[in-house]
Order: sequence, then C-alpha cells, then structure tokens
Amino acid sequence: MTVSLWIRETVGGKRTYRKPNKKKFYRNGTVFCLRYSVDGKRRWETLDVTNLNAALAARATKEAALLSAVSTVASASAKRISVDDAMGTYLSTVAATRAHKTWLAYNLILNEFRKTCTKEYLDQIDKSDLTAFVVAQKKAGQDDRTVANRLAGVVTFLRAHGITNVTLRHKFTEKKVKAYSVEELRALNAASTDEELQIWQFFLGTGFREDEVAHACDTDVDFKLKTISVLEKRQWNWKPKDKEERTVPIPDSLVELLKVRKAMHPDGWLIFPNTKGNPEGHFLRMLKERALAAGLNCGHCTRTLNGKAVSCKDAACCEHWILHRFRKTFATMHHANSVPARTIQFWLGHESLETTLRYLADAELGSEKTRTQVNGSFAEIDRE
Repeated sequence: MTVSLWIRETVGGKRTYRKPNKKKFYRNGTVFCLRYSVDGKRRWETLDVTNLNAALAARATKEAALLSAVSTVASASAKRISVDDAMGTYLSTVAATRAHKTWLAYNLILNEFRKTCTKEYLDQIDKSDLTAFVVAQKKAGQDDRTVANRLAGVVTFLRAHGITNVTLRHKFTEKKVKAYSVEELRALNAASTDEELQIWQFFLGTGFREDEVAHACDTDVDFKLKTISVLEKRQWNWKPKDKEERTVPIPDSLVELLKVRKAMHPDGWLIFPNTKGNPEGHFLRMLKERALAAGLNCGHCTRTLNGKAVSCKDAACCEHWILHRFRKTFATMHHANSVPARTIQFWLGHESLETTLRYLADAELGSEKTRTQVNGSFAEIDRE
C-alpha cells in the first residue's frame, strides 16, 4: 500500500501535479495532495496543511490508516505484516519526523537488506537474515564500520515493529582521529583556492560538523559579540544533532572573513551555498580532492571505487583527510590554550563529556608535563 505526496498547481487554467523536493521551502498557500489506490481505483485527496513537514506527516498517517483498514477486513492469517509494507510505513514515518539525510540513509540500508532477505513476512525474520546481510555487505566491499552502522539500522527498524528478539553485532576497530598539525594545515591552505581556504578556516574556527557548516547562515552570526550559533533551519527541514542549539565564540580573523563574504553576497543567506543556492553537500569531496592535488595523501589507503581497487597514491580516498579532523583540531587548540573541557564540550555540541575527553586525550601526550613524567619514570634505568 503506497501513498504518494504531490503538489497541485494551476498553470494557464490547467491543473498540473508534481512531486515535492524535500530540501525546498514551500510558501503558505501551496496545495499538497495525496494519491493512493482503494479497491483498485486511484484516489486523490487534498490536504489541509500549510507546510511540507505537515504534508509528510499526513502522508504517513494516511498510509498507516489504509494499512490498518486492510488488516481489519482481512482474515487472521492475512494480518501478518509483510516486510515490504513494514519498510514502506517505516520510511514514511522517518521522512515525516527526521531529517532528509536520515531518510536517505535508512532508505539505502533497508533496500540493501531487502536484497538479501527472502522472507515475506516480518515475523519470519531471524538472526540468519541479519547474518546473510552482513556477508553480502562484506562481499560488496564495505568496511567493518559501515557494515556495523547498517546492521544497527536494520535492528532499529525491526525494533520499531516490536521485534526485539532478533539482533546481531558486528565488531569493528574504532579508528583514532588525530588533529591536523600546523604543518598539514599550512600545506593544505597553500594548495587551496580562496574559496576552499575560507571553507577550511570556517570548519577550524567554529568546530562545526559538516551539516552544520552546510546550513550556516549570515543570520547565525553575531558580529558584535563575535559568535555564531547552530540553529534549526525549517526551510530545509534541518535540525541540529540531538535537537540542541548552541552558540560558539569565533576568532577575530573569522569574523572579518564573514563580514567580507556578507558584503560580497548581500542577497545570499547561506554562508557557503552550492551553485544553486542550496546547502552544499560536497565538502568532504573537496577536501579529499585538494589533499590529492597537493600531494598530501599518505599513499597507503585503499578502497573499492566502481568495482575497482584504488589507492590514495593517485585517488582522492585518503582516510587521513576527513572533515572530522577539523573538529578534533578545534578542540585540541582550545585545550592547549587552557579552555576548560566542559566549555569545549558545549562548543562542540557533545552530549557526553567523555566524548570530549577522548578528543583531548592525545593533546596531553605531547605536553611538557607528560614528557617530564615519562622521562622521570625511566630516569633510574637511563642513568649510567
């Protein structure tokens, strides 16, 4: 049972329908409609809503109601929920209640799972189906962390439907993220364009996550207090992680850069939009391509690209060049300047102080205090 969402427009006196773009903002007065089938006949229903989020929620509600109606009139044996219907309902709910990026992730995960799951009904799924999914993902060349994340997504889907006795864990090695060194940042900056240089400076000066940079707007900046805030952007159906807004102080150099960008783009809104004026989604690709062009790759990383094994010696796939390292560097630099860990935790938007402390652990390794302690521990042996 599928319920699809459409936008109705009148052009030249003629009604037309088109599917909405989940990343686009629709003004009040936009007419949203649902299309579905009942008893083999296609039906249209005009929604009494004012925005895309409410329309998506109405679609999920309608789909659930139709599935419930079918279940009520069916026989007892037919009341079992099929895997396909469960997936459709779950994805509709995610689309209505979560960010579009989250929907894309679950859509990919569940479609990959369906390729290996041969069961017709949800209550037939057991541990062997999860094992088959893991094996297929490994054969497809996915790394252990990706497999673990996708497996967790499948388990979350099952639990949402009351299936709590089917679970499986896939272990992976937690990769240690190191802060960028001053030398690495200088080499990257020297090889970057002016626009790329400003992007790296923004990542480093704010400690923002990729999505937070993509949705950062001029209105988030307080030029008097020299701060920038992470705020919800309803027009793009975007919310901060854990739905927690926060404000971060930024260095004078970044404040001046943002003033110049605002003066150069007075009609813009996003600080770093893509060519169509929407949130940029390719910062990571930019970074990896620039690192490759600058000869900064380690030369040891490998991955599968289009079914072919490639190396970071000649491909933009070096695992050492990732956006997350800017956050680690942000934390390390503030820690070295005696900013309290609790304050850094708030600036980074970490829910747990333990996460922040893991960021800062390496910073202590190279400190003078640590060197004195280590050398002191072996001083007796080192004496002649």
